[in-house]
Amino acid sequence: MIEEWLNLETNTEDNKPLVIEADRGVGKKTLLAKWYEYHQSLKNHRNNDLIILHFATTGGSNSNYFYALYRILIKLREELNIDQKVELHDEKLRKYFSYWLDVCNQRIENQAIKNLDVLYNKIILVFEGIDYFVDKNNGR
Repeated sequence: MIEEWLNLETNTEDNKPLVIEADRGVGKKTLLAKWYEYHQSLKNHRNNDLIILHFATTGGSNSNYFYALYRILIKLREELNIDQKVELHDEKLRKYFSYWLDVCNQRIENQAIKNLDVLYNKIILVFEGIDYFVDKNNGR
């Protein structure tokens, strides 16, 4: 199911997330981990996809969504060789997250346009446990 969804042809404006929702304890995390292993095994057949996984749990920094956004943006900067710095201020992270995704998308698209070596075919962000995310600055 996940691979079929990833292989659908969509333009940037129609790009929507795939949401997998189920009760706690039924194996969503296992499903995503197994899918990740399977997807990585397909690398020999096509260009690499940049996959960033974030698993949130009760408590700890991985349940702070600002931390998750910052961690993802830093990884994208590193993998796509983007020199622009990521602002650490929580509100700026939230405000500019979509801007950063657009910058990364342009970097991916420019690989083909400028006949550069293709580093990645797609950027895939996986969030598991978003119901555990909290805004520690606002007490939520």
